Amino acid sequence: MNKFCKKIIFFILSICLCLSFAGCNTYVVENDNGSSNNYEQLQPLKLEDKIYCKSSSIKFWTNTNNHAIYYITPSGFDFDRLNRENYKMTITVTYDVYFVKDYFILWDIGYAGPPKYELFILNSDGIGTIKENLTTTTTSQRRSATYTNSAIDFKNTKITLTFSTDNIQNIIHFHNIVVTYYCYKK
Repeated sequence: MNKFCKKIIFFILSICLCLSFAGCNTYVVENDNGSSNNYEQLQPLKLEDKIYCKSSSIKFWTNTNNHAIYYITPSGFDFDRLNRENYKMTITVTYDVYFVKDYFILWDIGYAGPPKYELFILNSDGIGTIKENLTTTTTSQRRSATYTNSAIDFKNTKITLTFSTDNIQNIIHFHNIVVTYYCYKK
């Protein structure tokens, strides 16, 4: 057989081999110890994420909002696989907060002082973290709150972060709002 015929036969055999594997959508890799892993187990599992939220200001008054709501539902996680592998998820919200006095009466007669606010990290069923009577100062301070649950409990639910106040004498400012998602084994 000449060289050209050998190349053609090799080419045809190569194509046949490639076509015979084309129908596979998963594969098995054999380990040194003879065990095998499914393709899913070889794919990296997303365990962390981070999002940034816009700054907001709140005050309980007719022409301002007394609350700020952020939709912080985790996305891109394989909640079924996280559940099978026994993971929990913690959502941590960190933010800077301060207030500006918005009450101008002579000698501050009737001024109630620094405002208080509430923070809610809740799922669609109203379950989560609630922090009430939080105080702030005129100097920006870094604060945080967390909500932890089984990873599967974050599947098919919406998560919201809400800041609210009933204070009418001060404007409360929230900025540098960062939401981190972290999964860990139970």
